[in-house]
Amino acid sequence: MVALELVAAIEEEFAIEVTDAELRVELFESVVALADYVAEKVNITD
Repeated sequence: MVALELVAAIEEEFAIEVTDAELRVELFESVVALADYVAEKVNITD
């Protein structure tokens, strides 16, 4: 349940949509993994 709340907050904050296919355990393995995912979705590069 907490993961879904986190996803909803991320979707709202960054104006992105996380699809069901993208919801996987690896996405939540670390803060870096989640940040990398969000950066990719909003087309931010280092």
